[in-house]
Amino acid sequence: MNIRGAGSTGQRRSLGLAPLSVLGEAPHRIVTAAAAAGFDFVGLRVLRVVPDEPHVALAPGSAEERRTRAALADTGLDVLDVECLVLDGTVGAEVWWPALEAGAALGARTFTVASSDSDRHRIADHLAAFAQDARSVGIIPAFEPMAYRTVATLADAAALAREAGCLVLPDSLHYHRRGGTPDQAAAVADYAVMLQICDATAQPPADLAGYIEESRAHRLLPGDGAVDLAGFLGAFPASLPVSLEVPHPSLAELGLSAFARQLYAAGRACLDALGLPDRPPVGGLV
Repeated sequence: MNIRGAGSTGQRRSLGLAPLSVLGEAPHRIVTAAAAAGFDFVGLRVLRVVPDEPHVALAPGSAEERRTRAALADTGLDVLDVECLVLDGTVGAEVWWPALEAGAALGARTFTVASSDSDRHRIADHLAAFAQDARSVGIIPAFEPMAYRTVATLADAAALAREAGCLVLPDSLHYHRRGGTPDQAAAVADYAVMLQICDATAQPPADLAGYIEESRAHRLLPGDGAVDLAGFLGAFPASLPVSLEVPHPSLAELGLSAFARQLYAAGRACLDALGLPDRPPVGGLV
């Protein structure tokens, strides 16, 4: 399964729309808006991360799943990733199997995983079990380290991924908030499946609630903040797909279509301005 080249469009970096950027919007509308804006692929959310977040279910055979598959066929876009399973020490197959089935029905190739469990051995066991089930339906888990969660660094995520036969999903916000360096990013480049980018202020949030609020609702457009996006992106192969994860209140102000166009324009301008050379994959996890 060649995930590294997924959505590749010649020499241009492939650019996708992350589901957190447009949380609460119906998936079929996300696909249509993303295609109209110029995106090459989309990610979709098949599991709630918190109980009260807005969510439109994508159960196989449901009306929304049919509408979304029709939108994908009409636009020619692919679903590269679905999300997000948070390993909390209690979640098991009764939660992830329906989500895996939904992702497989949409043709997803990766499933984002994070952790809120403090028991490292239990995280590893649950990740390995999830990975085995995911591979049976043609999906590879991608562990995303998050600055405010129990697996917070690229190195820690890569160690877990290596044990379970998974990949890693680096995110520029969490990289920035954990004081990541290009050398640290390059050290896990052979496990990276995709990159999520946004920008952020230089000053970190004051507390845990602030970290969560920033991550879920107040990210900045690429180029509007202090993140070293050149260093972050330059640590990875230019063949990796890039997903824009920029949740922001302006979604409600602009509306889905205009917001998607704004994200695409900012993301494409950032990538084109950086003009980074390709860094060949180190490991061959393709």
